[in-house]
Amino acid sequence: MDILQDSNVWVALSFVIFAALAFFKGRGIVLSLLDQKIDAIRKDIEAAENMRVEAQELLAQYQRKNREAEKQAEKIIEHAKERVVEMKKEAQSRIKDDMKRREEQLEQRLIMMEERAISEIQNHASRLTVAATREIISNAMSQKENERLNKEVLKEISSQTLH
Repeated sequence: MDILQDSNVWVALSFVIFAALAFFKGRGIVLSLLDQKIDAIRKDIEAAENMRVEAQELLAQYQRKNREAEKQAEKIIEHAKERVVEMKKEAQSRIKDDMKRREEQLEQRLIMMEERAISEIQNHASRLTVAATREIISNAMSQKENERLNKEVLKEISSQTLH
């Protein structure tokens, strides 16, 4: 019975009893705390999973919107290119029409200038002819005959200009 007298045995025995009581009594509390912690972790995991799913959905949605925006931008660029080609054709057509109109105007001006020059040359030639004729006639005719011919010529010229 020396074992019962030893203090180490009593300490060991009291520790075993305490551990057994703590295990049986504290086990429920510890298990409930662990269960609560597991539930909290599970809820956090579910929330994180839901957030991940939502993030993936948002990412997919933004990617679709990005693709749609790119397609729309491509359509706008294509339309702009087509419009530039149309505007270029219109401008070329207008330039061609303007050039044609200006050429016609220049041709008309040249024709008018040519007609005016011909008219001036004819008028000058007529004046020279009249002056030369007058001088020839005045040298060859007498004063009375010269006056009579001048009157006849003036009458004839005035009758031609009136008709």
